[in-house]
Amino acid sequence: MLMFLLNCGLRVSELCSINLSSIQGDVLSVIGKGNKERTIYLNQVCLTVLKDYLKNEKSLVQNIKEEDALFLSQKGTRLNKRMVQRLVTIYVGA
Repeated sequence: MLMFLLNCGLRVSELCSINLSSIQGDVLSVIGKGNKERTIYLNQVCLTVLKDYLKNEKSLVQNIKEEDALFLSQKGTRLNKRMVQRLVTIYVGA
């Protein structure tokens, strides 16, 4: 999540709304502020982190309720903005 926030300049709400189907190769499409679609080109670091994340994520989450969501909670639902803020605070120490 941090790599996407930092390398892609995503807003937290955009990060939460990313679907697996929004990623085509090295291109990410997100719906941003004002309901406008933005195209973001993923750099090699993001692609590597994404590949590693996808390899491990499905084994960590049980009872996946939102199959297309990229970032999931332990309950199998899409992460919300508040949870992302908590995780950033924990891992960055802000």
